[in-house]
Amino acid sequence: MRTFAPVVSVRRCFFLLLLLALSGWASGPPAKLFPESLPADLPREISGVPFHPQVALQCGPAALATVLGWSGVETAPDALEPLLFLPEREGTLQPELKAQARRHGRIPYEIPAEPAALIDELSAGHPVLVLQNNGLGWAPAWHYAVVVGMNPQEDTVRLRSGTHEDYDLETGTFLKTWRRADYWGIVVLPPSEMPVSVRPAPVLSSITAFARVAEPAAVDTALRAAVARWPEDAGLAFALANHWYAQGRADAAEAEYRRILGFAPDAVMARNNLAWLLAEQGRTEEAFAVLPADPAKTAAELPSDPWAQSLADTAAFVRCRADGGSVAECETASAPAD
Repeated sequence: MRTFAPVVSVRRCFFLLLLLALSGWASGPPAKLFPESLPADLPREISGVPFHPQVALQCGPAALATVLGWSGVETAPDALEPLLFLPEREGTLQPELKAQARRHGRIPYEIPAEPAALIDELSAGHPVLVLQNNGLGWAPAWHYAVVVGMNPQEDTVRLRSGTHEDYDLETGTFLKTWRRADYWGIVVLPPSEMPVSVRPAPVLSSITAFARVAEPAAVDTALRAAVARWPEDAGLAFALANHWYAQGRADAAEAEYRRILGFAPDAVMARNNLAWLLAEQGRTEEAFAVLPADPAKTAAELPSDPWAQSLADTAAFVRCRADGGSVAECETASAPAD
């Protein structure tokens, strides 16, 4: 993940049109957005995307209000401004945009840093909030806009940008300004909807960040949607099983741990947590059957695997429960792995 976090300056936001024109003179090879073959359903403009004309201090808030409104969360730049604008930095940082999306019940997913990801998300009907550098390399002018469609015939991209609701920008100019911001962009989605361009690992990372501020029911919705999209991704399935375990849904967690072992029998993390869950319920024979024959040997063979290292503690817990110890008596310093 990129670590840069340019601040979108309020003063620079007002010079959008002039700087877009200047950016056309910048050096570098001509950029091309549209491949030879395009999706048949590529939208000229995604429907239902609101427009919030930008005023002072609202470059980032206007863009975030736009994608939140499309996702079903009604808000306005005025309400977001005090939450996003950093006076000492004279702008809005990318992490703050994502944090406020999460606090409004939506999940921001950072798309891959490539134009193809933009096309994929637009084809899926997802507006994309992008960062542009409308200045020059030695004088950056950061600006947030929302891409809502494109027109291959006219070679333009349609934006909600500044004070312009339907701003059709030539794709070469757009790509130059977007490339100067490392092709940074996010889609802001309800928990029930998944991005189409993002892989399972970053999806799980985004849901994990969302879980820190969201209600358990919303996290449940997001994880179930992710597992439905990638049913044989062990990381996502394990996160869902752990979430159910934490919510006291032991039967559902057990079923998901067992499902993981069905398509990934070497998933030590699922074996470890399933054995612990079964032993908690007093089903120690089943727990022993789930564990490797010699957990200590497994840990020795996989010294760099933190899941393997926890097997010995789990095995001790299972033995203690088999000998009649209570859950409280048998718990060790190692709880079920997160």
